[in-house]
Amino acid sequence: MRFLFIAFLVILYSSLFGQQSNSRSKSFSGIVLSSIDSSAIEFAHVKIHGTGIGTITGSGGEFNFHFNDTIYYSSDSIIISCIGYKSKSFSISNLKRHSQVQETIFLAPEYTLLNEVTITSTSSTDTLATFLGRVLSRVKNNYVSSTHYYEGFFRQISQNSDSASRLIEAAIDIKDIGYFKKTEKVRVRVNQLRKSDDYINYSWVRGLYKLTFGTSNDIIRTFNSDLLRLGNELANGKNVMDLHDLRLDSIVENRDGNVAFISFNSYRNGDSVLLFHKTKLCVNLRDLGILRSEHSWVPNPNIPLPNQEIIFYKGIHRVKKIVEYQKIGMRYFPFFISVFEPVRGAAVSRSRKQEYKESIILINNIVVKSDQSRIRNGDRENTDEDIYEKDFPYDSEFWKNYNIVIRNPLNNKDLFSLERNQNLDKQFVKNGYRSRKK
Repeated sequence: MRFLFIAFLVILYSSLFGQQSNSRSKSFSGIVLSSIDSSAIEFAHVKIHGTGIGTITGSGGEFNFHFNDTIYYSSDSIIISCIGYKSKSFSISNLKRHSQVQETIFLAPEYTLLNEVTITSTSSTDTLATFLGRVLSRVKNNYVSSTHYYEGFFRQISQNSDSASRLIEAAIDIKDIGYFKKTEKVRVRVNQLRKSDDYINYSWVRGLYKLTFGTSNDIIRTFNSDLLRLGNELANGKNVMDLHDLRLDSIVENRDGNVAFISFNSYRNGDSVLLFHKTKLCVNLRDLGILRSEHSWVPNPNIPLPNQEIIFYKGIHRVKKIVEYQKIGMRYFPFFISVFEPVRGAAVSRSRKQEYKESIILINNIVVKSDQSRIRNGDRENTDEDIYEKDFPYDSEFWKNYNIVIRNPLNNKDLFSLERNQNLDKQFVKNGYRSRKK
């Protein structure tokens, strides 16, 4: 059957170069910070110039990049970049194999054009709200509305008091029915799965949660958390005037043109709500495509809470969802999705910290084809199935040669926490043959 493969190698991995072993790899580790205030830059891209081989920085700006140095690359440079910052490059030939030295890399902000670039329109009465309405109304043109398939990687790390307490990783296929369609029709198939022991400290509330709300599949939930996918009315440009504190934060130069950063809230200043939704969008002014969306549940600054450090992560946000998109041809596709949220039913630690989990999906291949049976009903995940309780035999050979994991290993801190009682490989084997029901 005739089909079209749109294969692209995004920031975190590549499958074109086949298998590779650690003995033939170089390591490049470090932390990426802002040159203005030394704050961490998360989701900065670290990749070999001219390829999709690379990784992405974590919430603390840290990265750990492994790559095969026996392969010929068209460039000898590793580029570190992030929207809104000037890029930096490093020479591959100058890197030492298996180096343990961590680089501290400062990125300077791009030149801001806020006072020099005008967002134009065909109407003299155009405002930022109507401009945002135009951006959102372009979603149906900029994003795919037909059925297509993704090949990707899922990783979920739960943490308590900054110590990793559980790991789930899966190689997955996704059947996406397109934007403006019911999310219930999205299908996910797990091709490989591995999971660590569960060190989460649960409270009695967990049983109540399960009884009241049931369980859910975090892979499907993570994929469907895309703001553009959830908010069809918003994506159609409706109700934009109901948004509050709508701001044009900045316009910066980017390699693809000028990029606008827009933010807005779901509350009006003075509203007596304990938390509200805050959204940030990064918009390509050339075609009004959204390059990145960030959606957070944040505390109301007008109503300080006595236990705000517990209710909100570091007092900043309770839930945070991020989606980054990449343009392939004439359409934008998600290639990185992250959901940071509390663990339901987890007890507050002795240090008075809430347990959180971060779920990410990394897309490494897009397949557009007319074969609708690629993921059959019998193969797909159920929306109410807890992925951790799924029985799936551990295939050590697959994971040993899975390039995404090879190039994006766990950081040493998380690895140490998860191996507090037993080697991870032994945990994967043990947990691959039985469900853990608590």
